[in-house]
Amino acid sequence: MRIFVFAVFVMCTNALANASGDAQQPTFSVCTELSEHADVNNVINGSTTDQVIHAGKRAGIRFTIQYHTWNRCLQLAQNNHIDAIYALFWTSERATFLTFPKGSELSNNASRLRQTRFFFYENIDRPLDLKNLEFGIGAPLGYVARDYLEKQGWLSPIDYSIKEGFAMLGKRKLDAYLIAEEMGDNAIKSLGLQSILRKKQPAFVEKDIHIAFTHATYQQYANQIEEFWSALEAIREQYQ
Repeated sequence: MRIFVFAVFVMCTNALANASGDAQQPTFSVCTELSEHADVNNVINGSTTDQVIHAGKRAGIRFTIQYHTWNRCLQLAQNNHIDAIYALFWTSERATFLTFPKGSELSNNASRLRQTRFFFYENIDRPLDLKNLEFGIGAPLGYVARDYLEKQGWLSPIDYSIKEGFAMLGKRKLDAYLIAEEMGDNAIKSLGLQSILRKKQPAFVEKDIHIAFTHATYQQYANQIEEFWSALEAIREQYQ
């Protein structure tokens, strides 16, 4: 009888310990950009989403992934309707509502997701000529690169999604589309435009991209998030 009671006591203790462990493992809602190649149903090996989930497991954090347009992700973060967003550049404006890893304003930050290159994608038969634009250059809403195009007077007056922009580029009804290399290359492949479109060399810009958390989430889970960023550093070479 005593052995039975002791066994029940041990089982209950273990159950309480496991429940306590689960309670300490936060689940964060994170937003990233929806695109034609987004790994919505199955996480693509080596993708940024794979990297985020992998680092989360090491840090004891679960992530639920939401896919939206980039502009929508930013709006959700500003309104504290999500906990985090990836993959984005640091800017002083974004830092007003998001907490980035320390030193994110500098290059080669230790806790970055990776470095990404942005290219102008152009029609092979109609190379980009910045001095002679006819239709303008497209870029997704919410992109820092879009703001630059607008300041230079190069932005297309029509807002094209990635799919729409590359389709118009293939029809020579857009001068170029400015976007991250991974996104652009996948858009060309998914639309079957490999013989029509190309990226203009050299890269327009190369910068660190990050996962950043809303201020409210960071304040509540600072230790776990710092551990997560350290985990990113530890595994990043697997995702370069």
